[in-house]
Amino acid sequence: MTAMVALALKATVLICGGWVAVRLLRHRSAAERHAVWVAFFFGLLLLPMLENRTPVVATLPVLPAEVVVAPADPGGRVEAGFAERGPGPDYLAWLWAAGALLVLSYQLTGLAMLTWRYRGARPVPGARRWPRVQLLESEDCTVPMTWGFLRPRILLPVEARKWSRERRRMVLIHELTHVRRRDVWSQWLSNVGCALYWWNPVVWKAAGKMQQEREKACDDAVLRKGNTAVRYTQHLIDVARGASPAAALGMASQLEVRVRAALDHGVSRRVLTARTGLALGAVALALMVPVIGTRLAAQANGGRLSGSVLDASGAAVPDATVLVIGPDASRQEITRSGPDGRYDFPLLREGKYAIEVRARGFAIYRGAAAVEAGRSLEENLTLGVGRVQENIDVIGKKPPVQNTGQTVGTPKRIRVGGNIQATRILRMVKPSYPAELQNLGIEGTVLLEGVIGNDGKLLSLRSLNSLVHPELTKQALAAVGRWEYQPTLLNGQPVEVITTITVNFRLAE
Repeated sequence: MTAMVALALKATVLICGGWVAVRLLRHRSAAERHAVWVAFFFGLLLLPMLENRTPVVATLPVLPAEVVVAPADPGGRVEAGFAERGPGPDYLAWLWAAGALLVLSYQLTGLAMLTWRYRGARPVPGARRWPRVQLLESEDCTVPMTWGFLRPRILLPVEARKWSRERRRMVLIHELTHVRRRDVWSQWLSNVGCALYWWNPVVWKAAGKMQQEREKACDDAVLRKGNTAVRYTQHLIDVARGASPAAALGMASQLEVRVRAALDHGVSRRVLTARTGLALGAVALALMVPVIGTRLAAQANGGRLSGSVLDASGAAVPDATVLVIGPDASRQEITRSGPDGRYDFPLLREGKYAIEVRARGFAIYRGAAAVEAGRSLEENLTLGVGRVQENIDVIGKKPPVQNTGQTVGTPKRIRVGGNIQATRILRMVKPSYPAELQNLGIEGTVLLEGVIGNDGKLLSLRSLNSLVHPELTKQALAAVGRWEYQPTLLNGQPVEVITTITVNFRLAE
């Protein structure tokens, strides 16, 4: 959901950049401004491809102690167990996709109905023939129109036979300019952009502005042929008067703007040249880079690791603890799989990570992943069923103890493993959940590593993960630092052990 919101904001900023660019080019020709709109709508379609998703990894503790801090618990107790954390179904993405599909289906249906309605159109008798362009007429048509991607068609009303030669010439110049400029492609570029960002009124308004510039560019082509603006605008108005109510309504929204632009003698009517197009493309790119660059800058510093936690049958495993351990083991990050089994680490430094996954009833998963800067890695983690072990002791007689001359020294710090009498918590202090973070709806998991001394007190304590609010880390360190343990015994001797403590700050309903 966060990725969708970020994409929505960037799309809005990008199209607003198009408005700025067109405003700066208000003294240029309509053809040049239309080219700028084309560039920005093309950027809108590229933006989702540049929004790569990144995966995340998690680490496993040596002596795990997991604490859930839930402020809504009236008893204020601290519970041991798994916190319910992780993203739910991405309803926003489904809503976005459903809206885009609906709008695009509506547009395609309109094109299909247009083709079906005018399937009986016939060639204009005695008309001049152009390569790859069909000139047709139909009784159902009331205004001139052009459509067709690979085989352009210009459709005229049957009443066009009664038009003056001047009007027919102006109309054909206008429609042939649409064909030459391949405006049907730019029209569908804006159509797809509106479908993709159907919820954004700024995009729809920009599409309307782009259509205005397209029509004015074709009007300019008519005026460059030596036709007077007064005569041309009069013909525009007369054609609109003879249109059907639906067609007249569509023309009315553009007609006033087109007439004003045609009668304005100070307006530039230059055609778009290749050199000017390259220059305008550079301007558009300069305005797009800050928006796209925000993502690229983040990608330059790290990558993303995400995926699903699954069982052997391929079903999702929710509420699994996923831990990633960095290349130097000094940095660890932890998360949980959501109800759909998804986990996500949005920004990890480049390098190789060890992955460990724990879930109730499953064997511990251990794996590895290589994260690259600026890349998203999708890694599905499959858990095996936990093993049942039976132990039997075969007792024999020890050989006589020989004196080696060595004395027992101070117990060394070890990592827990082997036959050890495990430690247990004697005194647990509950971390406090800052009220301001509760009000902001901020949750998080803090992963701590400490050393339990021979006296059961923590000799050192540090945070392993960084993708969590610093105030939550501060509260966890302050509380856990006061915990007391029963020392771990090795052959009856207290030893120092390393333990990992997971503190989950979550908001209850």
